[in-house]
Amino acid sequence: VLATVAADASPHIVAMRGFLVAREGAAAALVMDLLQGGSIEQAAKKRTFDDRHVAYAAHCLLLALQTLHGHGIMHRDLKSANCMLDVDGGVRLIDMGLAVAAPTSTTVCGSPFWMAPEMIRRQ
Repeated sequence: VLATVAADASPHIVAMRGFLVAREGAAAALVMDLLQGGSIEQAAKKRTFDDRHVAYAAHCLLLALQTLHGHGIMHRDLKSANCMLDVDGGVRLIDMGLAVAAPTSTTVCGSPFWMAPEMIRRQ
């Protein structure tokens, strides 16, 4: 999963630039692009979006998902908090923590409010 993100596979998926480990046995920190626009969740609390911007955001996210699915990866936690706005008005998908490279996974995971019904039914 990280190889796809690290490869800068899509302008609509935040790219991983590297990782840091402070000492042996410590947790690693991922180095990713800085996105200063905040999440769609945060932005929606402060302002409304016109139809064109909503359509553009949906388009960006669909392209991100198309890239992931083309590599056999399921994000599994798609929600407004994981959709970040960049300064140019584009949208990038973040948080690959639950992503898997096995599209046949039957593990139920994700944020329940945003979860697909077929995931809840384990289909």
